[in-house]
Amino acid sequence: MLRLQSIALPADTVVFGEALLQRDAGLFDEWYLRRHLGIELDCDDVERLQLVQRRLMDNALAQARVSTHRDYMPRNLMPVADGPAVLDFQDMVIGPIAYDPVSLLRDAFLSWPEARVDAWLRRYHARALAAVLPVPDIASFLRAADWLGAQRHLKLLGIFSRLHHRDAVANRCGANRDREIGGSREPEVADHSPVHSALHGLELACNRLEALDGRLSGRYLGGDRGRHKDADIRSRSDLSRFDRVQAYGDRREDRPMLAMAHERW
Repeated sequence: MLRLQSIALPADTVVFGEALLQRDAGLFDEWYLRRHLGIELDCDDVERLQLVQRRLMDNALAQARVSTHRDYMPRNLMPVADGPAVLDFQDMVIGPIAYDPVSLLRDAFLSWPEARVDAWLRRYHARALAAVLPVPDIASFLRAADWLGAQRHLKLLGIFSRLHHRDAVANRCGANRDREIGGSREPEVADHSPVHSALHGLELACNRLEALDGRLSGRYLGGDRGRHKDADIRSRSDLSRFDRVQAYGDRREDRPMLAMAHERW
């Protein structure tokens, strides 16, 4: 990845800027919310969603730009002697430096323990510094990576919904891990954060990271809730109010939650 990010792309290479970010945001709204879930947001909800998307886009635009694959995930890597070899690179852009590390480590199809992902991101950051790549300080980098993860997974929900409904590719709508929103990690969404305020009206059921004196302790606030997802959901929501309940899970601990849903992936 460091070698790829160090490549000097041609001057006419597309920049991953406002236009591409707006297109990504539109995928979530058009294909996931409207087409897949059949939801038409009212004016207040539209404003809230636009605020969330705006802040996620601003995070991406504020980062230093390097050569960016945009789909640097395990499925696009092949083991070779001096590798890995990288596939599907024809749509490379000049984009945010944290984008490809996030694509690899917060993948839509594979997941690892959060502590391991955090360690890998820190290892990447140290190596990027040694390679004289324009990464910020570690705290700023980890925050930027979390917010990019949220932006990318919202986009993927839209893409998978489009594949399902327009292109008849089955069961892709639920393939995206909901790790950033309602999943295994809430990316710096504390009660005082701007993202928490922007998401007002959306109920989040997820692990929260403990912060002591303004620093993350590495522990979950109140313990790991992974095995209690079904109980947490029932305590927060009356599922009988909904005509259809959808759930995605790929772990043994997700089975009670999946049993609550009409549609399961």
